[in-house]
Formats: sequence, structure tokens, C-alpha cells
Amino acid sequence: MAIMPTDLSNLLEEILSALPSASQQIIASYISEQTKIESKPIIKLATKDEASSIRSLAQPKNESRPIPEVISEASEIFANRIRNEHPRFFGFIPTPVSPVALLGDILTSAVNPHGGSWLQSSGPASVEVALIRWLGAMTGLPAETSGGFFVSGGSMANLVGLMCARDQMLGDDWEVRAKGVVYVSDQTHLSIAKGLRILGFNNRQIHTVKSDSNFKMDLVSIRQAVAKDQERSLIPFLIVASCGTTNTGSVDPLRALAKFAQEQSPRMWLHVDGAYGASVSLSKNHKHVLEGLEDADSISWDAHKWLFQTYGCGMALVRDRTWLMKSFATGAEYTRDAAESGHYDSPNF
Repeated sequence: MAIMPTDLSNLLEEILSALPSASQQIIASYISEQTKIESKPIIKLATKDEASSIRSLAQPKNESRPIPEVISEASEIFANRIRNEHPRFFGFIPTPVSPVALLGDILTSAVNPHGGSWLQSSGPASVEVALIRWLGAMTGLPAETSGGFFVSGGSMANLVGLMCARDQMLGDDWEVRAKGVVYVSDQTHLSIAKGLRILGFNNRQIHTVKSDSNFKMDLVSIRQAVAKDQERSLIPFLIVASCGTTNTGSVDPLRALAKFAQEQSPRMWLHVDGAYGASVSLSKNHKHVLEGLEDADSISWDAHKWLFQTYGCGMALVRDRTWLMKSFATGAEYTRDAAESGHYDSPNF
């Protein structure tokens, strides 16, 4: 049915009337995709002609089109991808999405909640607060002080932790920040260097420590690197440990790194990139692999990996939730009501 409304009310009525059949078409396409998926190709790349046609379709036209036709074309476009859910696909970290996650995305898109404050979405905000508290407890962070929030993915979660580290350990004096040094391994995810550059650090302030034979950050090497930088009057302030590296899934010696960071004067911050591996915190049999994760100052976690959720489901966790307010709190005229109520996140009940 083509949608050619004469006014906005007719447009809404026509869209609503088309939703049942359109939804059934999308679900039917999804089921067809998943049926006997083992017999389908793992990857399909658009040809030059197909890519040209897709680009043409992506440009808005001054005419309406039947919804079923648009859905069919969208399905053909999305077919040009790697099938992460294919039983013979073992590349990269992204994992197949649970069908239940699909339903969750539908529910969320239908109501489009804004989680910016308690006044805007007290229901979803309550869910976020409770789930973040539970996830923090699973990692071993102190329940009485820890906190966090959901973000768009692991890269943004890392950026949150790095910014808190910068602000807490170096303050707001840019001359001091210019002397700050960050330590990563040769297996650290590229989002760390990217986030540090966003925060104003240059590549000379990012010191790469070699990994050992098990692809874990080498303790002897980081001790030597920190001592050398202290002699140069630099300020070692941050260690970025990996909890599940992209290349091998290795976990750095978190307990030893946390102890080393605490022994420094002034102490250093330990951020753990757990986008991939922090989900092991939920395992009864393998949680011991993450020994020392509870000693971190900040942790990133990404549910689109081992938790089989859709993209856009990252989590940033910190040992002390007041650090988040100190780094990110801001205000404007249009947020005054929320600020005055004190309900940025949730009231104390």
C-alpha cells in the first residue's frame, strides 16, 4: 500500500494500519535468513553495480513508495554482509544476536525512551541503575560506591574510563597533563589510543609495553618503563589492562598490575578494557580467570560480544560513581528542572 497522505493525521493512520503486515514481513524475512543458515554463504560482498544501485536507493526521492517494497529492498541490501551467526564463522569478535535481543530492540524503538534524567524516563532509568549495580557487583566493584551507565559501545566505555582517569589523576592543568604517561601493551585495543587522542594526549604520551609469551602485559617491562619515565620527571598516571584481547583473548595479570599501580607515588589508575572478556564475570566456572578485576578503578564492558546482544550496548563502570559527576556534569537552561530536582539518575528510594 503506497502512503500518499493528504494530512498528518491520515499519514499516522495509514502507517499504523500498515504496521501489522510490515512487521510480519520483517519477521518472515528474519526466519527465512536463519533457516538452514549453514547452507548459505558466510559473506556476501556487493558488486560494483550493486553498490551503485544501493547508493541510488539511499538518496531521498520526492515520492512515496509502498512499505513492502522498501522492506524487500532493505533485506536485499542487508544481505551484503558477514553473517556473524553462521555456524562456520569464526572471524572477529562480534557474535550472533539472540532472537530475544531482537524483541528487545523492537520494544525500545517503539517507545524511544530518553534516559538523560529521572524526569524524562523514570522507568528505564530505574532499570539502568539496577542493572549497572548488579553488573558492577558481578565484577567485584564495591557496591556502596561504584556506579556507571550504558553507552554506545566498548570504545565509548573506554573513553569514559580514560577521561575519569585523566581528571582524577592529573587535574585540569594542561601543563601537568602534558607530562602524563599512559601504559598499554602491544595487544591493547586500538580504541584506547583513539580515546586518548580525543582527550588531548599525543602519541608520545602513550608508551607500549611488550607482552610475554602468553600475550599478557609483561610485568618486568612495565616496571622498567615506569621507573625510566619517573627519572625523566614525567608523570606515569594510567595503566590500561586488557581483559580479553582481540587477537588472542588473553587476560593481563590484573591483580599484579593493580598492586603495582597502588604502590606508585602518587598512585596510578588502573583501567581494564573488558569489552570482550568482562562477561566471564557472570560464569561460575571460569570467573577465577578475571582475578583482580575487582581492583580496577574503571572497567569497560560490551554486551554485543559474549552476551549476544545487539550493537549499541556498552557499559562503563567505575569504582567511585562521584568521579562520573566530576568529569561529566554540566548544565543548561533546558536541564534546570532536572538539576533542581536532583533526579539526574534516580531519587534516593
